[in-house]
Amino acid sequence: MVVVDDDVGQPPWYGLVDLLDSEDRTTIGQEVEFDLLNPDWRDRLELADHQTHKRIAAEVISVANDRGIPRPQKATEDPALAALQEVLNSHQPQQLTPNQWHARASELIRGAESEPTLFLIDQRLGKGREGGSLVKDLLTKASEGCFFCILSAEVGIENEFDYWQKMCDDYGFTPGQVGIVAKEHLTGDQIGFARMLKISLTAGEVEDVRKGVLAATRLGFEAGLERFDELDLPTLTSIVFESSLVEGAWEVETILRVVRAFVDESLDNHVYGNPELADAVKTIAAAASVGTGTDERLDKAAFEIQFAERYVTGDYLSERRLAPANGDIFELAGENGGTSLWVLVAQPCDLAIRSDGKRGGSPTHLTILPIEHMKKAPRGSHVELLHYFQPSSDKAFVRLTKPAYVPTAILDLAAFSAGGEAVWARGADLEAMSVVGWEKRATKVSGQFERALRNYDQLDEESRHRMRALSLPAAQDPEISPNLDGDTVRYPIKRVGRLRERQAETVLQAYGLALSRTAEAHDLALISP
Repeated sequence: MVVVDDDVGQPPWYGLVDLLDSEDRTTIGQEVEFDLLNPDWRDRLELADHQTHKRIAAEVISVANDRGIPRPQKATEDPALAALQEVLNSHQPQQLTPNQWHARASELIRGAESEPTLFLIDQRLGKGREGGSLVKDLLTKASEGCFFCILSAEVGIENEFDYWQKMCDDYGFTPGQVGIVAKEHLTGDQIGFARMLKISLTAGEVEDVRKGVLAATRLGFEAGLERFDELDLPTLTSIVFESSLVEGAWEVETILRVVRAFVDESLDNHVYGNPELADAVKTIAAAASVGTGTDERLDKAAFEIQFAERYVTGDYLSERRLAPANGDIFELAGENGGTSLWVLVAQPCDLAIRSDGKRGGSPTHLTILPIEHMKKAPRGSHVELLHYFQPSSDKAFVRLTKPAYVPTAILDLAAFSAGGEAVWARGADLEAMSVVGWEKRATKVSGQFERALRNYDQLDEESRHRMRALSLPAAQDPEISPNLDGDTVRYPIKRVGRLRERQAETVLQAYGLALSRTAEAHDLALISP
């Protein structure tokens, strides 16, 4: 490792030269053949060989001792460079001033051909010189074993990645050519220094992976769409429309399933087995195996990806009026203002809406399981929902042994609603349901509520209100009671998301196993309404 910085500490005896008079400097200069009267003697001495340094130092110290001049204190060293020496311990870097680097650059770059070398170059090198400009020039003549990283005291840790992009834009770099490390790491978060070095040194391979995956994805999409386009009309009609009718699936969902199947297969063919991609991944994985802790700055971006990989948002479901499915997540509002989360567990075939508007088996109730927000896993059977809450928050666990049963109509209302809330209003326009083939289902549910809200002419208003409430679907545990406001019925439950298919299946299977273990201890007639 080589460090180029204008704050590299100078030997203490340099200060003695300033304390000598011009006659002594002249005498020493004649003895060692070096002009100490020149104002730039420090810069010139940096370029001199090691033997010259030793001879001048010996003469200066000898004359200063004869004159009784005390040796000055060692100059205060740049705290970042001092910390770097401490971090690297036995692997001390060569520290060079800009002038020393200028004299030895060619030698060090040639040496990197046989011994890969990391060059840490300060952005501010004094006298208006910039590390970025220096690196830009070096990239044109650097050998394969050269790795460059810019050190900077003018940027904080929190803005490090933005500064890196700015440097790349200013000097025409790519992140794969030049890395960046804030000096603040060295005097504070030293493990962050190692993390940024790791990221910097693998940036080139990461860019190769990004480009390789993008290229493979484009090819995969093109090939997958081409296969879909080649399906003849009889085949497409049979696969999409006839099978959807039998399965009770919406035809558009079936079309997307077919397209995804073609695209996924093509992506596999273009990504797996790519030797260049595999080599780049191998290099990155080797560096990533060096533990340098987590970076909180990356937590948010990583969480967004992890969440999207496992969950569908409630807004997505509501905008498309997607039917209730295994893994739907509901938020239940309590009387005290708190909320609780529940996940729907049911066989997909029992949730699909048939052409007659009924479900398979026509279940009157559906099973939901509580999602608990805890620091540690609960006792008893459970499934953890990874990355549902932010990393700084507690974890989410589905309790498998505490099922509850909610009338199917209430959950249907949450799916009908544009905002995910379980609301029904007399005379509401059901046209929106037609986009997912829900007309018959919507009509059946609406008829159920119409009958519950029929007029009781022989009763007074209070009795009529009580009779209507008793006729409406409701749940006792958890309590989900209807709130009547004229001809509008509202329940304190809202669909807020969905587990993606693989995770939803995992929860359903785990619930089935947990149920089978406790079946002997329960009256199954009560467990499954």
